Amino acid sequence: CGPCSSASFQADSNTFACVGATNCTVWQYQTLALTATADRVCANTTICASGEGESIAPTATTNRQCTPCIAGVNFTATAGTAACAEVRLCSLLEYETTAPSSSVNRVCAGLTNCSAG
Repeated sequence: CGPCSSASFQADSNTFACVGATNCTVWQYQTLALTATADRVCANTTICASGEGESIAPTATTNRQCTPCIAGVNFTATAGTAACAEVRLCSLLEYETTAPSSSVNRVCAGLTNCSAG
């Protein structure tokens, strides 16, 4: 018998049976490569927590890197794969009703126009 194909491996040296290799999903990355005698190993990619943003995207062989957002500068409201987004700035006709944090955007409300009287 010949060697296994590039998509399989020989798990047991006492037999000549080839076993189909594991394929990592789109939500996984390869931590150990497929060899002639061992299957590839996959791990789930990290999901950034609320208040963190993706700083380096995952590849087929590397995990996602997350970086904390900076309170008052940028934020992410939910866990996921997005980068930190810029915090909203209130316009000259608005005032801040909720201060921003690393996981909450700034909330602004319109100023009341008082009439003279």
